Amino acid sequence: MNKPVIYISRKLPKSLLEPYSDRFTFHMWDQEDKPVDKEELLKESKKADGLITMLTEKIDDRFLRENPQLKIIANLAVGFDNIDIMAAKKASYNCDKHAGRLNRDYCRFNIRFADGNRKENGGSQ
Repeated sequence: MNKPVIYISRKLPKSLLEPYSDRFTFHMWDQEDKPVDKEELLKESKKADGLITMLTEKIDDRFLRENPQLKIIANLAVGFDNIDIMAAKKASYNCDKHAGRLNRDYCRFNIRFADGNRKENGGSQ
């Protein structure tokens, strides 16, 4: 069975992803200090089941309509105004915001949440 694909919009240390590599296939923007351009994000998101985005990526109604296959969009950022919350709720996404420090534990939480969300929605164990 194919593992779900998670696209990450900024380069993260591979050591953060290794504990989850048996459950997910990760694709990642190759730069740490430069945001992914919009065209690349659209192209990669169409091949993904989930996204981990940063504050620089704008997730709006049009983006969500063009990516109905996405099961989760996790925002790895202190801010949250890059995701159109009303459009996400309209598209049946659960929305929340994280108002704390950006750290490795939060990244791990997002990946665990994606795994749990997949299981709750009938995905493979």
